[in-house]
Amino acid sequence: GNSNGGSNPTTYKDKKDDQWMGVTLDAIQGTNGRVLTCGHRWINVQYSNHHLINGACYVMDSEMREKSIKRLLPLINANMQFPNENRQSLYGFAYGQAGISAALSKSNPEVLAIGAPGVFYWQGAVVRYDGDQDTDFEVIQSRFLSEPVPSFSYLGYSVAVGRLIRTLPE
Repeated sequence: GNSNGGSNPTTYKDKKDDQWMGVTLDAIQGTNGRVLTCGHRWINVQYSNHHLINGACYVMDSEMREKSIKRLLPLINANMQFPNENRQSLYGFAYGQAGISAALSKSNPEVLAIGAPGVFYWQGAVVRYDGDQDTDFEVIQSRFLSEPVPSFSYLGYSVAVGRLIRTLPE
């Protein structure tokens, strides 16, 4: 069911209807295996005049035991929903849709990437989660790009996690 949670500035009120849970699914087998599923249309209705389509993901052990389920809400920071003073012209995390894509790291089961194509007026971003704390999120937008990301680029629409190895010349 729907619920309230968090603490300022990460207060939220669930609206789980039509969240499309399971639109993204990834799993790693084995002793340290994990399962990740997301609903990018999860809505935070904390603010009566805005339905914030922040998105939600759940990660659990590979046995999918209920006690292992952890909800990840990387885009609920109230200060980042509409970071502009007039709260109208620039959407920060308000329509981020985190979880339209997501991937677990095969080499480190604590690390995962969550695509959020609606962040910052649909410039998009990738959210990196690394740990067990609710605050271990890093929104990565253009650290590896040579130019700023233009609006409507939808960065994060598809994500993958990998280990890149570069051989140096001798």
